[in-house]
Amino acid sequence: LMRFDGRGWATPGDSLDIRVNGQVHDLEALSNLLELGLSGRPASFAVRVGGSWEKPLAVVDLLADSLNYQGIPMQGVRFQMRWPALPSGGFFVRVGSLVWGGRVVHDLFLDVGLDGGGLSFLLRNRSEDADRVYLRGRAGPLDGGYYLELDSLVVQVDRMALLNDGSCRVRYHPREGVHVEQFRLAGPGGGVEARGHSGQPGAMVVWLQDVDLRTWSFLLGLRGEMSGVLTGEITLSGTPDGPQIGVQVELKNGAVAGVRFQDFSGTLAYGNHRAAVDLKLVQSPGREAVLQGYFPLNLSPGGKEDLFPEGPVSVLLRSDGIAPDFLQAVFSEVRDAGGMLAMDLSVEGTPRRLRLQEGGWMRLQDGVVRIVPLNKTFRKVQAKLSFAEDRIVLERLEAREGKGRLVFSGEVRLDQHAVEGFGVQDFDIALQAEDFEAIDLPELNATLRADLHLRGNPEASRVEGKAGLSRAVLRLSDFIETPTHDFWVTSRFIRNLGCNIRVSASRNVWMRDRDLNIEISGDVDLVKDREGVRIYGSLDSRRGRYEFQNTSFNISRGELQFQGKTDINPDLYILGTHRVILVSNEPAVISVIVGGTLLNPQITLESDATPPLSEADMLSYLIVGRPAEEMSGLLRGAGGGGRSLEERAAGLVLGVAANQLKRTIGRRLNLDVVEIGLGEGDAATRVRVGKYFGSRFFISYARDISSARGQEVIVEYELLPQVTLEAQQREGHERKRDRKSLGLFWKMEW
Repeated sequence: LMRFDGRGWATPGDSLDIRVNGQVHDLEALSNLLELGLSGRPASFAVRVGGSWEKPLAVVDLLADSLNYQGIPMQGVRFQMRWPALPSGGFFVRVGSLVWGGRVVHDLFLDVGLDGGGLSFLLRNRSEDADRVYLRGRAGPLDGGYYLELDSLVVQVDRMALLNDGSCRVRYHPREGVHVEQFRLAGPGGGVEARGHSGQPGAMVVWLQDVDLRTWSFLLGLRGEMSGVLTGEITLSGTPDGPQIGVQVELKNGAVAGVRFQDFSGTLAYGNHRAAVDLKLVQSPGREAVLQGYFPLNLSPGGKEDLFPEGPVSVLLRSDGIAPDFLQAVFSEVRDAGGMLAMDLSVEGTPRRLRLQEGGWMRLQDGVVRIVPLNKTFRKVQAKLSFAEDRIVLERLEAREGKGRLVFSGEVRLDQHAVEGFGVQDFDIALQAEDFEAIDLPELNATLRADLHLRGNPEASRVEGKAGLSRAVLRLSDFIETPTHDFWVTSRFIRNLGCNIRVSASRNVWMRDRDLNIEISGDVDLVKDREGVRIYGSLDSRRGRYEFQNTSFNISRGELQFQGKTDINPDLYILGTHRVILVSNEPAVISVIVGGTLLNPQITLESDATPPLSEADMLSYLIVGRPAEEMSGLLRGAGGGGRSLEERAAGLVLGVAANQLKRTIGRRLNLDVVEIGLGEGDAATRVRVGKYFGSRFFISYARDISSARGQEVIVEYELLPQVTLEAQQREGHERKRDRKSLGLFWKMEW
C-alpha cells in the first residue's frame, strides 16, 4: 500500500523537528480505506512538524504525476496543508492540468487561508487560456448566519466572459433568509443583477439579461450539458421555512443534456408547499409542447424527507408533435432518437394516488431510435398508446426494415393501491417478428422470426415462445469472451427476468470462429433464471469448413451439444475431410476429428490411405502437400523425384498460399463459401464460391481451372424446413458429358 521513513527529534517543553517521507503505491486501495474517491499513479508525500513544543507548525506535502478525484482527471498535482493555518498558504493546491466541464484547464491554483473568523480564497488558472476561471474573496460565519464577498469573479468559455461589476456581497441567516447587498455581473456573456432581502416586503429580485449558459455550465462542471441564452426574472420572498418563489424565464436556442430546442418559456410559482407551472417548449416551427398544472412540493430546509406532501395534483401535457430526442437524456441505452411524437394526457389525484385520465393518448410517427446494447438502429417506427385510469394499452408498436417487421402489442395494468405514485400491477406484452434484423453486434448478427409473450410484474416476469433464425452469424468465441454490456448486468428487471424460448435454425445460419465456418441447423431451448442463462439441445452442420494447420477441411458431419451449463461451452463433434494427392499420384482423404468442447477442443487425424499414413506424414501433407520425409529432404537441400529444388519449394509454398487466398477472397467479397482445390503437380485445379441471397436461396459456382470447360452452377431453394429444390448445370469435357438436373431432396436425421 505504501512505504515511508522518518527521522527527527523532540524535547518535551522545548522544541521539535520531525520529518517523514514516503510513497503511496496503491492510491485506490488507500482511497477505499479512507473513502476519499482517489485513484491514479503512485504519489509521494512529506510531513514535517517543527517549531516549539507549545506552538508546533505542521506542513504536509503531496506530489502526484496523475490523479483522478471523483471522476476528475488531473495531471501534475501538488497539495500542501499547513497547521495552524496562516492568512495565506494555509491550504493550497496546484494542478498542471485537469478536465472540468468537458474542457481542459491548465495551471489551476487554489489558495485558502484564515481571514479573521472566516476564510479567504483565491482560485485561478492560466490567464491566456480561452476557458478561464478567477475567483477571489472571503466567506465565513457572521451573527448566526454566513457571508460571502467576491472581490473579483471572472468566468470565461471560448473567450465569452462574465465578470463582476464591483464587489459582490451576499448574506444568509437561517431565520431571516437571503440578503443581497450588491451583486452585479456583466460582460459579453450577459448580465446578472440581484438586490433586496427575501425576508422584507420588497423581496429579493434577480434579473437575467441574455445570459450565455455555457459560462455557468463550465463553472458548475456540467460537461457542456447546458447552453442557450437566458433572459428572465426571479423573485424570492418569505422565510427559509416558508419561501415564496416566482420565476419567469425565456431560454432561446438552448440545449440540455444534448437535447436542442428553439425556445423554452413560461412561469413557475411556489408558495405554501404548492408549485404551479405553465411552460411551453418550441423545438422548431410546428413542433411544440405545453406543460400546465399544479402539484404539492416542500422546499423548506427539512423538506427532503417529505418532498411531495399530500395535496391535489393536476398536470396536463399536450403536443401536436415534438421530436423524441429527449429519450436519450432519460435512458442511457437510447441514442439518436427521432420522429414525431404527439400526445394528450393528464394526471390527477395525489402524489400517493396518481391517476391517468380516461381518453389520453400518445402517438409516434416516422420514429428512429438506436438501442446501444443491440448496436441496432430501428427505423420506420410507429406507435400508438391509449390511457385509462387503471391501465396503459399498447395498441401497436411497429418497426420495419426492408421486408422485415417487428410488432409489439399488449397492456400494462396499474396498481390502484400503490403506496406512492404510479405502480405497475402486471403486464402482458406480445412480440411478433418477421425476418427482422434485431441485433447487429460484432459477435452476433441475427435476423428473426419470432412469436413471444412477456408476462408478469416488475419483480417477477417471464418470456416464453418460439424464435427462428432466418439469417444469423455467430462468432462463438467472441460471443463467449466479449464482456456483457452493463445494461444486461445492472438492470434489475433483466436480472429478475426468466425465459424459456425454443430457438430454431434452418438455413443461412452460420457459426464462425477462428478455425470454424459452418452452416448450422437444429433446435435449442434457451432457459434463463436468476442463476444465469442455460442452453439445451443440439445444432447440426449443413455445410462448412474447418481450418486446421492452415488447411481447409470440408465438414461432412458436425454437431454441437448444449448440456445446460451456465458457462456456454458446447460439446463438439466435427468430422472434416480434405483430399490430397500422394507422391504415388494416388488420391487420399485425410480426416480431422474434433471433439471436446469449443473452448478446449481435442483433435485427432485419420486417413484412408493404404498403408495408413503416419501422423507426421498427414501433418506434412496438410501443411505443404508433401510427405514428412520429402519435407526433411528439402530442408537438408536434397533433391528427389526428378524435380528441382526450386520446383519442390514452389509446390510447398503454393499449398500454404492457396489456403490464405481462400480466406482473403471470402472476407473481401463477403462470400459464404470459398474453396480452392490443388491437383497433381501442385496446380490449382478447381475453384468454388457460394453465397446466400435471403434465407432460403443459395447459389454456388465452380470452375475447373485446368480445362476450358467444366463450369458448374448449383441453385438451391428451401421449400420447407426439410425439403429443398435443387437445380444443377455442369459443362462437360473430354471425359465427362454435359449434365443438367433438377431434384427435390427431403432430409431426415436420426
